[in-house]
Amino acid sequence: MRKKSSYLLLLPLILFISLGCASSGLLGDKENETPIKAADSFYKMLMWKYYDRAGAFIHPEYLGTYEHFVKKNKDDLNITSYEIRELTPLETENVKKMEKMEVKVNLTFYRYPSITETSVETTDLWIKSNDAWFVKKDFSKDIFNTEN
Repeated sequence: MRKKSSYLLLLPLILFISLGCASSGLLGDKENETPIKAADSFYKMLMWKYYDRAGAFIHPEYLGTYEHFVKKNKDDLNITSYEIRELTPLETENVKKMEKMEVKVNLTFYRYPSITETSVETTDLWIKSNDAWFVKKDFSKDIFNTEN
C-alpha cells in the first residue's frame, strides 16, 4: 500500500517535468523549421561557440568558407550578444511558400587580444530547402573577416 501511494506522489512531478520538456522543445522540436527559430538557434550556437551544431544551419554551398572561419576564429572571436532585428520575406512565385528570407541581426562581439566590444548589423539570406531553413552567408566577408 505504501509503495502505491509513493508512486502516486511522484506522478505529478513526472507529468510536470514531461510537460516542461515538451514546451521547451527538448522533445523533438525542430530548430530550423521556421526562419526565426533557425536564425535564433544559429546565432545562439555561434555565440556559445558550438560551431559543429551551428554548421548544420549553413547552406552546403558555403560550408567551405564557414569551416575556414571556424578554424581561423574559434579561439579569438567572442560574440557576446545578438538581436534579430528584422525578417523580410523575399519575393517568390508563391508568397505563401516563403522560401527566401532576409534576416537582419545586430551582433556584439570582441576579438582577442582586444576586449573592446564592437556592434555591427548584418543582413543574412536564409533559404528554405527540404522543409528546413539554411543561411547562405559568405564567412570570408563581413564582420568575420579578420584580415585587415
